[in-house]
Amino acid sequence: MRTIGAKHPHIIELRRLVGRRSSRLDAGVAVVEGPKVLGELIKVGSPVQRVLYDVASASTESIADVIVAADRAGIPLEAVGRGVLDKVLDSTTPQGVAALVPRPQHDLAALAGATSGGAPTLVAAGVQDPGNLGALVRVAAAAGSPALVCDRGSADPWAPKALRASTGWALRFPVVETDDLLDTLCRLRDDGVTVVLAAPGGPAHDEIGWMSPTALVMGSEGQGVDPAVLAEFPDRVSIPMAGGVESLNVATAAAVVAFEAARQARAGD
Repeated sequence: MRTIGAKHPHIIELRRLVGRRSSRLDAGVAVVEGPKVLGELIKVGSPVQRVLYDVASASTESIADVIVAADRAGIPLEAVGRGVLDKVLDSTTPQGVAALVPRPQHDLAALAGATSGGAPTLVAAGVQDPGNLGALVRVAAAAGSPALVCDRGSADPWAPKALRASTGWALRFPVVETDDLLDTLCRLRDDGVTVVLAAPGGPAHDEIGWMSPTALVMGSEGQGVDPAVLAEFPDRVSIPMAGGVESLNVATAAAVVAFEAARQARAGD
């Protein structure tokens, strides 16, 4: 069996893509690590450009299953020398397999306005922790949101850590990046989408009717929503909490609001 090593162009490319957001953006791909997420993507027919696997891990059942599935799907396979992938990939736990997957493109205006209500489009505004951003993607997908929007001040939703946190849903669920969040939110408003900010001073999440297209803006973990966005959009929402608790994790807070909105849609409130 022919194996490739650390100096092979495919490994050099993989190292660059893992390490640089700009390289992933320019190439239009994400690096998927691990057999669980990759196996699911292949199972649902997501496009995969190339699968690379550690030759020493090829007999492991989960990785062997990925190799067989990729081969059946006609996906190019590369056997990599022992330990080479471990030194390149982002995960601290050896994964044994990785793949390059094209980043899907989505029309935000069509997605956000396509619903008559229910779970809002989630907007990550400066959410810098990739684990939190990946969790936001999972919340959006699970609640039935039309999409998740993130600005460039947020972590890369297609970075390896964020993809692990989203369990690959950033490649299966509509995720849209924007270079100008304020402009994007204004355009959504012009298209009939109500923009609501998670910020102090607003009514409780279960006192608001979520039966029209809405975008829920979640600010950064430390700073909250940007002042320019706060100044442009007056609508707020808050989550009542027991005394002494100042805040929730951004993904947890988004889940509380999004699932209340989804509940209202199911109940016809």
